[in-house]
Amino acid sequence: MCKYLPKELECAITEITRAVFGNEKYPYMIKYAGVLLVNCTPHPLKFNNGITLQGNQKLAEILRAKPVETELRQVMGIKLVRTDFETTEEGKFLVATIAEHNIRNPDKPVLLISSIISAQAYGFPVVSPIATPETSRKPPNERIVYIDKFNTFL
Repeated sequence: MCKYLPKELECAITEITRAVFGNEKYPYMIKYAGVLLVNCTPHPLKFNNGITLQGNQKLAEILRAKPVETELRQVMGIKLVRTDFETTEEGKFLVATIAEHNIRNPDKPVLLISSIISAQAYGFPVVSPIATPETSRKPPNERIVYIDKFNTFL
């Protein structure tokens, strides 16, 4: 591994690798249907099968994405903008590492569960959770999300 990686990123990649290839368990990861689900949000995820994954503030920071507006033009004083997302170098590295892992190990895939903004900014294998209809309008800590369905932007 590159010796110039920030400690948090190196630690995250090491833990994900241990969870995929070994029997290590972490409170923010779970294997489901042969896929390692990694909670990269700062808050717990409560799944519709009763499992709760703890949040991971460090991974949330690594995969943060900031919306940036570019004004395209004005029509009668109304601004029309395009929104793009700024990503982090650490996030790009993590996503590339997991994408490469998924190509090399199709029988041991990893999904990084994050916000819908991060899923759009980084693309697959970053996905965002989908709340059940009855909890979709509740605050994040009260939502129940599907364990077998995610938003993705390929």
